[in-house]
Amino acid sequence: MKTACPLYKVPSRFTLKRMLDTKYDIIREHFKGKLQNLAQKSIDKTPNLLDLIAAIKRIVTWFKQCIAASDELRRESDLKLIQDVTTRWNSTFYMIERFLKLRPAINNIINCHTSAPEMLNAKQIIDLTEVCEILRPIEITTREVCSEKYVTCSKVIPLTRLLTIKVTGFEPKQTIGDIKNNVIVEIKKRLLQTENVNILAVATLLDPRFKNIHFQDALACSRGIRSIKEFISDIETNEKNENDQLTETRPVEEETVDIWQDHYKLVNEKNNILSGQRDTSMPLELQIYLKSPVADLKQDPLHLWKALESTCPNLKKIALKYLCCTATSTASERLFSKADWRTTAADGSINMSLVMAKARVAPLKITSVPRLELQAPAMGVRLARCEKEGHEVKPDQRVFWTDSRTLLTWIKTGT
Repeated sequence: MKTACPLYKVPSRFTLKRMLDTKYDIIREHFKGKLQNLAQKSIDKTPNLLDLIAAIKRIVTWFKQCIAASDELRRESDLKLIQDVTTRWNSTFYMIERFLKLRPAINNIINCHTSAPEMLNAKQIIDLTEVCEILRPIEITTREVCSEKYVTCSKVIPLTRLLTIKVTGFEPKQTIGDIKNNVIVEIKKRLLQTENVNILAVATLLDPRFKNIHFQDALACSRGIRSIKEFISDIETNEKNENDQLTETRPVEEETVDIWQDHYKLVNEKNNILSGQRDTSMPLELQIYLKSPVADLKQDPLHLWKALESTCPNLKKIALKYLCCTATSTASERLFSKADWRTTAADGSINMSLVMAKARVAPLKITSVPRLELQAPAMGVRLARCEKEGHEVKPDQRVFWTDSRTLLTWIKTGT
């Protein structure tokens, strides 16, 4: 940053928020972070579980340090023990799960070594099995909400409710089951407020797979519907103004006869009769959409809205705006890990490597380069460095291309 623009001052988060669209308010609600804190806090509040985790970590550490024990375990199974990482709660879950899978082999190996730590007894194994059953829904929810291949923003509220149902329905038989109560308390504390986040409520309502069936707070649901009604009203007002302007400038055309015009009138009258005494305060598009059957969970909501475009054109515009948001803020990490492309020859040598990084926010002033504009080239440089080091590439030529004149000026002048 200092090399590219020594006089540039990093703007505050409030300045960046004013530069961005309102849909990026989702950054305030780090759903993935809330899930991580939920699980970690629940574990920390269960003292007996902390002792069991510490015992497993001692066993895993011993296997990592003892070459003979590691070789014996490798002969018994292709799976390896997983060590706990303090910054990732799901690593604790994976460590416990893998330990339970390899328990018979671990038990036999530990009994043959005098330097090995003490093995867990049968009651402790049962306790760990129940802990895995309680934590598994949280782990599945974490993976579901961090998916890249389909919309995730509209899944936050449904996953919150389904997670609550799964954890509440589990009946532990051991005293370690206190973690269930701790998880429920943390869910109520950290996740139930997601329905009050407007962008999540609107995205869920406009997802044909969910609509309003997962809302537990009727008031939050009504606020989301009210927001959609306001969006539809704004769209209709803008379209009316545009049509008025076109009418004023359009030359008088010869009057044409549409034979199907009366047919459409009859269809509208029939729909009004079937709808009965509908709520006049709610737009007809929204009423038709909410009364229609819920779509299959496996379908893509973006593709569903293409089919609904003819009946709900205004709702489609709103839905595409909100459904494109992700539920987490890890997009840059995904880009950094996957945005590279290369071609290889028959002998495996790399002929060309192409690294691309694009910024969608243009600079507001010529005299400064905003942070969001510098983010893309900086990420591209990092990717190129990793490509070179990871594959031992010795480039004969390097080409840097950018569509930002401001950024190119800063690089050429070296200021």
